[in-house]
Amino acid sequence: MLTLKIASTTLFFGFIIVSVFKFGLLDSYSAYATAWGKTFPNSNINLWSVITILSAFLLTPPLIQTGINSPFQFLGFFMPVYLIAVGLTPNWAYNKKEHFWHTFFAGLCAVTAVVWLYLFKACYIHLFFVFILTLTASIISKTTIKCYCFWLEMLIFLVTFGSTFI
Repeated sequence: MLTLKIASTTLFFGFIIVSVFKFGLLDSYSAYATAWGKTFPNSNINLWSVITILSAFLLTPPLIQTGINSPFQFLGFFMPVYLIAVGLTPNWAYNKKEHFWHTFFAGLCAVTAVVWLYLFKACYIHLFFVFILTLTASIISKTTIKCYCFWLEMLIFLVTFGSTFI
């Protein structure tokens, strides 16, 4: 399981770092779907989709294992499934139907992650990540306020991925 945790976390956050260096700091994680989509314009699925789906798929077993002996173990399955659904809608900015489903599943993923973290007592690591994220944001970006959605998503992703290591 440790290998899956490390592979998923490294793949996901490594891709985010590459995306930020390639396209700059965008408004949200999903904005990178549009940016990567422009590199291969006639494709329904792009690199952003592949990385998002693969990292969520790899994270599913560790999340389920983290929830063993809990009646809320099913959240460890649904949270990455919602992220996979988000990854399947990379053209959300151009397609009205995709936009609806992308936003719907992104919201479900975020809510499920917050509930997951609350139920599994991982909330105390929020403080640590808030500090690290705020410090990082203030160092590398003068546009932190403009990109608040991106930083909020990164906080939720960091804490969720980090909760599997507890």
